Amino acid sequence: MNRKIASALYLMSGILIALGGLGHSLGAVGQVHEAFGKVRLDAHTADLVIAVWHFAGAAMVALGAMVVSGWWKTRHGEVLDESTPLLIALFYIGYGIAALAWMREPFWSVFIVFGLLAGLSGRSLGGK
Repeated sequence: MNRKIASALYLMSGILIALGGLGHSLGAVGQVHEAFGKVRLDAHTADLVIAVWHFAGAAMVALGAMVVSGWWKTRHGEVLDESTPLLIALFYIGYGIAALAWMREPFWSVFIVFGLLAGLSGRSLGGK
């Protein structure tokens, strides 16, 4: 893969992963609150679910930031450590496949695409 294309795709994957985390925590949490309004749930359990929900979104932002940070370093002459994009890719691809198989909703294929994008472009940037 051409290094410039790989660089652009790697940056894009980091931005998309981070934006997915922001959307998760800031946008989709409203659906969770709405669902809680339809069921009986004690306040502590509801707060716990919301805390974990926000942790997941923050983790996604952190993973995206790690990708962008790696991209930034490569733009300034450092060699990309391929372990970061590999771990992120394996996590996103594995989670996407498992969630897709379990829930059978096409939405989960987004995780597979983001993982492949980060992994393949990161692989093309590493070690050179």
